Amino acid sequence: MKKLLLASASILILALSSLAQSGEKSGMIKTSHGVLVVWNEPGNCYTVEIKGNRVSPVKDSQNLYFEVDGRFLQINTPPLTDFEKGVPFHPVPAESILRDHREWELDYMSKMLGKQLFPSTEWIKLDSGGTGLYWTYNVPNVTDANRARKQLYITTLMRDHIFLVNSAQMGDDDEKTVRQFLLDTINTLKPSDKPLSLEKATQMVKDEKM
Repeated sequence: MKKLLLASASILILALSSLAQSGEKSGMIKTSHGVLVVWNEPGNCYTVEIKGNRVSPVKDSQNLYFEVDGRFLQINTPPLTDFEKGVPFHPVPAESILRDHREWELDYMSKMLGKQLFPSTEWIKLDSGGTGLYWTYNVPNVTDANRARKQLYITTLMRDHIFLVNSAQMGDDDEKTVRQFLLDTINTLKPSDKPLSLEKATQMVKDEKM
């Protein structure tokens, strides 16, 4: 996965990213609430805002991992072809796809942790009107208070990709607070059928501040 270009509203470049086939870079733009992620990848273009006083990408990571006011955040967009056969060639209900993705993720994590995982699941309605799947599982054999006690996910269908946000309940964290953090993030998601230039995105951010 590409590294992000980090930019402020004045186009201050802090780190380079690779070019997508479209020629547009992916990056981050500082907003009044946090940062706007602009993701330009062939067939997978979107913006999403991460709100927080201190938002920074995890260093040396090839994935979209962030630290947000001391809290971990992952953004991931696996293509449906990773876990669904015949998609997108055959129409499948969004709920069915989201359930299949959850099971695919759980199978992977169960094998990695060496324990069967038992998720808690809730269907939610997103601000966009789309369907979201909120699901969690308890992390087995937690002995350190600084380790994650529970993993929390919200997923939604984004064309032929899943859009996923993930965080963890640590120590005395309240699950409702972490859940709201994920919900606030995914509710800013704006998929696009074409790349968005960082210059145009920066101007949009400036206009919103006025």
